[in-house]
Amino acid sequence: MTHRENMCLHTWSMKSNPKRKTQCREAAAASAIKSRLRAIKAYMTNPVLCGFCGKVVLVADGERPSQTKKKRFCDASCAASFNNQGRIRNPAGGQPPQQGVPRQAKPCERCGRSTKNKCFCSRSCHATPYTKPLEQTTKGELFRNRPTWQAARSVIQGHARRILFASNPNPACHICGYDRHVEVAHKHPVKDFPDNALVSEINQLENLLLLCPNHHWEHDHS
Repeated sequence: MTHRENMCLHTWSMKSNPKRKTQCREAAAASAIKSRLRAIKAYMTNPVLCGFCGKVVLVADGERPSQTKKKRFCDASCAASFNNQGRIRNPAGGQPPQQGVPRQAKPCERCGRSTKNKCFCSRSCHATPYTKPLEQTTKGELFRNRPTWQAARSVIQGHARRILFASNPNPACHICGYDRHVEVAHKHPVKDFPDNALVSEINQLENLLLLCPNHHWEHDHS
């Protein structure tokens, strides 16, 4: 008799004899319990020790021994105690201890009030649109108030382009005369200006050049 015929006969006997079906279920459950006990016994020969208290990490109900082997601590309390070692807690009823050098008070960049924050004294000042005229804005303020370096650089470039195109009705490359596409270049690079330099100083007409893309690249890399 083949294996398939044996399986068919076993299935037919299970369906025709409910008592045998119950007996098979009970036998399977008993076998699973024995298998689990063997696995736990094998685990206890070389158990995992808690990384904080050193006690044996026991196999929890409904948990496989293979899952218990991956644990480092016996419970959440030991894990928290281990991870919080060396942290300075606030004394009972007192002020938190000072760590490092305390910040010095300085004026808010929006309203001018004294603050120990990095730039602004409150969330409202941080959320207030920056309405200061661009010509009166310093390079440092512009780069701090823009999300990225490229965004601040684009503002300076756009301002320079407006100034130079307003003074040149027929823009063309300063070197070769090409006029199909021209770009604005700075004789004195923006990166060389200090943070307290105004945008109007950076984009003075005497510091600006109209160049074609090729000569602009040569100017920046010369």
